Amino acid sequence: MLAVERVGRDSAVARAIAVEREVRGTTPATLATNPQVIGDAHALAVQRVAAEQGIARGFAAQADQLAKLNNDLVLPLSKTEAAAITQKALDDVRSVRQGALNALGTTIGLRPADAEAYARRVDAQLEGQSYANDPGVLLAPDINAIVVRATALYAQVGDTAAAQLTQPRATATPSASPRPSASPSPRP
Repeated sequence: MLAVERVGRDSAVARAIAVEREVRGTTPATLATNPQVIGDAHALAVQRVAAEQGIARGFAAQADQLAKLNNDLVLPLSKTEAAAITQKALDDVRSVRQGALNALGTTIGLRPADAEAYARRVDAQLEGQSYANDPGVLLAPDINAIVVRATALYAQVGDTAAAQLTQPRATATPSASPRPSASPSPRP
């Protein structure tokens, strides 16, 4: 190499390269550091199952955390109040799980109605599963974003429930009771 020089599209060098490519019938290579790769049906199935398991692991971790709060701590509220707060949080994280599964269905190419049916079916299958010992899979960026978002939403719901469970309820302070005033004595 004798020299390095910037070459614009209209320069003599660029025109010469274009003519040579035309003569040889070649096209310039696409320069990409992360070329897009389309996986086959098996690769998509592996990604889908791994994402489902990731969503289930996040759900199970949050459900375990809520159970620990109720079982391991002396909470400043009644068992009934704690049970109601915990049940609401569990319902909320179930909604997050179903929304994540719906988003996953849409991302893997299902029509919206089919994605909702898929989410309901898989949500029922995941109930009670933890997948804690299954090996992880490197997820595609769009699929990974769904799992990460679900995990963040699980944490938000859990943090809100933990705050409600551990903060003492404000008790009403008694107000000053009225004192009877002395009645004036009758005058003659």
